[in-house]
Amino acid sequence: MEEPPAVGQCAPIMARWPSHERYFRTLAGLFLLVFALLALHPSDRSDWALENALVVPAAIFLVATRRRLPFSRISYTLIFLFLCLHEVGGHYTYAAVPYDRWFEGLTGRTFGSMVGW
Repeated sequence: MEEPPAVGQCAPIMARWPSHERYFRTLAGLFLLVFALLALHPSDRSDWALENALVVPAAIFLVATRRRLPFSRISYTLIFLFLCLHEVGGHYTYAAVPYDRWFEGLTGRTFGSMVGW
């Protein structure tokens, strides 16, 4: 039977994971890409600006405190997913997001017809 790694050493699978800083930078770069793409031609520019009035300071706060107050990878991933969904909502305005059209394109049926709305 193989012995577990000594204290202070990581398991072989963990040795292949990107560093915490690299993971954060990758998510930050992906979010900047999403932010930039969805900033182009939003449905309502003033609504988009209002939706992002707190996103920009929050992102700056996360970048500034990433070393003194590090979150787990799962936390950063969930924050990233939330912010990406928030950007989609801000781009279209939340009431006009064409999720039903997207769902129909993927499955051939509308989401509303599947759940009875």
